[in-house]
Amino acid sequence: MPIPWRYALRGASLVVLAGVLNLVPVTLPGGGRGSFAAFVYMPLVLLLPRRWAVFAAAIPAAVTLGVLHHPFLFGVITLEALWLTWWVHRGGRLVLLADFAFWAGLGGPVLFLCYWGLSGLPAIRALLEATEEIGVQVLAVAFAAMVVRHS
Repeated sequence: MPIPWRYALRGASLVVLAGVLNLVPVTLPGGGRGSFAAFVYMPLVLLLPRRWAVFAAAIPAAVTLGVLHHPFLFGVITLEALWLTWWVHRGGRLVLLADFAFWAGLGGPVLFLCYWGLSGLPAIRALLEATEEIGVQVLAVAFAAMVVRHS
């Protein structure tokens, strides 16, 4: 069944908005930088078919390649979208628990090792950066799960 154009345009608009939000990083206490883009694209990740959901996360994440100069962040966010879409489409209901599992098992350690090993940050700073990113992503999934459930 084809998707009506108005829904496709709304989804594309949200992806563009998320990309624009990634262009303007927010400076956090401690010198870390973050973005509110995940709060815009994460409901799409939970609602769209798998292929489109991953694109909805990967396109705004690709903007971080130019802004933050961290290619591994793009990879980890895309992996998170793949994991969540797999979880949702196999019938998983506890999306927040699935996201915690992703970050505890794969995303968190990979992010820390990339910040520490590839970026050359001191271990404590790498841990702080990874924790900030994990916190934002988990909050975005909680927000998206609430939006999806109550809309």
